Amino acid sequence: SVRTCRSLVSHGARHLVLIDSISPRRAPTAGRAAEAEQMGAEEWAGFVFVHPTPDQAGPLAEAVARPARTLVNYDLAALVTGRRLSYDVAANWKVVAENYNECYHCGPFHPELCRLVPAFAGGGAGLDWDHGVPHREGAWTFTLSGTTDRAPLPGLDETERTHHKGELVYPNLMLSFSADHVAAFLLRPLAVDRTDERLAAHYEPTAPAVLRLLRGVAVAATRAKCPLSVCGEMASDP
Repeated sequence: SVRTCRSLVSHGARHLVLIDSISPRRAPTAGRAAEAEQMGAEEWAGFVFVHPTPDQAGPLAEAVARPARTLVNYDLAALVTGRRLSYDVAANWKVVAENYNECYHCGPFHPELCRLVPAFAGGGAGLDWDHGVPHREGAWTFTLSGTTDRAPLPGLDETERTHHKGELVYPNLMLSFSADHVAAFLLRPLAVDRTDERLAAHYEPTAPAVLRLLRGVAVAATRAKCPLSVCGEMASDP
């Protein structure tokens, strides 16, 4: 459903290329929706993939076959966005994607990360990404302490509650999975040496971060004497 999709990307014969972004659970404009339909669109896990020449596009199912298999318990499409960040990276987008997909640099450049996931300090060789990479004892998410007041996502098995998973859907959709949230990174090439990297952190609708965000919006609307209403699936769940 386009109504619940987070981002608009395009997929080629063997790759994905970000062309735009839309807010979660918000329908695109009629013009944008018509363009997407004309170009050819498919949806996976809350992301819409568009190809300008659909007759030349390879099956999207092939591009997402691995994450669709390994990440099925996280129920990506049911999550909501709790925070967005954007980075202007002084590097070619291919370098950013490759940097995400290897861990040779993790030991010297990410000591905090390696304290949470000790196996990353060894360069990333021999990691079991199908079942996930274990956190250190007592840690189960990507915070400085390794813990959080958020509950694990429903549907995870015992291994997924204490292991980290990650996937790169080539070439520019990077997914990082913790027990309590999912981080999605989208790369937009700006120049040969510049990349716009957009991070969206996704949570359960009832996660404390989402509820705090909603409360902040309600308080601001009350102070400004603006009418406020809630729509979508969250509003229908008492």
